[in-house]
Amino acid sequence: MNVAFNSVSAEPDMYINDTSRDIDSLLRFPLVKKVFVAKNIALPSSAPVERLFSIGGQILTPRRNGLCDEHFEELLMLRANRHLEENRRMSFKC
Repeated sequence: MNVAFNSVSAEPDMYINDTSRDIDSLLRFPLVKKVFVAKNIALPSSAPVERLFSIGGQILTPRRNGLCDEHFEELLMLRANRHLEENRRMSFKC
């Protein structure tokens, strides 16, 4: 059992010290590969953030440049989540 513990603790060190950085290097380190596959997540899309910036640009116009941060954030959240309210209204129609 001590041998297994040593190999588990040594493999990450060997991976870090390995000079190869291509994805195929994971094949030489099965424990690191297992953690990589379990914990590696896809990069999220920037579309939701771009959508928020677009909505923010529609709210913060020259006529509304005096909005405080709190009111701007409230308007942004209300406008960005407007579809949730519309869906809720549709579900209650008889």
